[in-house]
Amino acid sequence: MKNTVLILCVILFGIGVSFVEAEDKPGVTIKIATLAPKGSALMNVLEELRNRIREETKNEVYFKIYPGAIQGDEKDVLTKIRLGQLQGGAFTSNGMGRIVPEVRVTDIPYLFKNYEEVAYVRSKIKDKLEKLFEEKDFIVVAWADIGFVHLFSKQPVTADNLKNLKVWVWGDDVLSMTIWKTVGVTPISLSITDVLTSLSTKLIDTAPSTPFGAVAFRWYTKFDYISEIPSTDPSSALLVS
Repeated sequence: MKNTVLILCVILFGIGVSFVEAEDKPGVTIKIATLAPKGSALMNVLEELRNRIREETKNEVYFKIYPGAIQGDEKDVLTKIRLGQLQGGAFTSNGMGRIVPEVRVTDIPYLFKNYEEVAYVRSKIKDKLEKLFEEKDFIVVAWADIGFVHLFSKQPVTADNLKNLKVWVWGDDVLSMTIWKTVGVTPISLSITDVLTSLSTKLIDTAPSTPFGAVAFRWYTKFDYISEIPSTDPSSALLVS
């Protein structure tokens, strides 16, 4: 497995990131990409941890993170990891499922009622999933919870107008596509980087998202309604290969 020693450093000391070059050239630079924009809650947390990894490793390990989909969608990031251009990324279940499809079991709609149920189930399957990632040459450095998914829309969603909604699904996400088609909706497939523009041009008018995602990507500025009952709580994690 690549970069085993470096991965152990990450696990022992935590994650650190930087948006500028280190003053002293580090021994090793690990490049990681994420969809989360600079200034978002996730990036703020990572920035707070930036100095810790540099201090604990005496600047031997330097994490350079590319925020805001600079390196492309999660599918693109995985391709760059396999090509050796990146060493890891912060992924949602969409990207993680391309490596280990089993991780998407918790994406099944209305499977959980609250965070306690989510935490319980994940505690039971965590070790199994991490082993499956290791078999694919990926280490799960840290799991994260970005919250439950709600349906954001321009109009109230009812049984009567459901089939008329222009619902976004993420790229070639077969699971989401199948779920929507089951209820009679033909969703519109787009990269996550195209959602904001497509909302502005009215190509789509409805999108499933966590509140965190809606705020981070500024989608909330295009919606008037949010579903009261959430549908699912997708997994997310920082992976290194």
